[in-house]
Amino acid sequence: MGTPGRAREFFSIAPLAAIALLAANDHLFKAAFHNTITGKLSDFAGCFFLPLYVSAMLTWVTKWPLERRMWVGSIVTLAIFVPVSVSRPAADFVCRLIELAALPMGLGAQRIASDPTDLIAVPMICLAVLYAQKVNPCAVPLKSPPSL
Repeated sequence: MGTPGRAREFFSIAPLAAIALLAANDHLFKAAFHNTITGKLSDFAGCFFLPLYVSAMLTWVTKWPLERRMWVGSIVTLAIFVPVSVSRPAADFVCRLIELAALPMGLGAQRIASDPTDLIAVPMICLAVLYAQKVNPCAVPLKSPPSL
């Protein structure tokens, strides 16, 4: 349980590329270009990889099928992304949580801009679900939220 082969939805090229893009954008591109594109790239990358990441992490603690893991990953992503996008206090709270988690690694302060136009990236969550189904051949198309 919990092996990369079991969580193909995350341990594959597209989500790992999204993480690399997110890191490069946040640490290089935003400082160099600071424009609308760099402002949205991280949102698109994050909305794509976070549901896949949550799904992969769930393989370590559950035997849930991909469908249920992706529903949970999508809900978690929405539960974080939407409030952060529309509320400065929510963004500050998430920044503080990230800082506490990153402190042992020696990483510095985090800054998340609260901007309702970031919600344009929400459809990437659907794309992540479709991607997960594509890389996991035994996946069943999502119909309705499964009971947890």
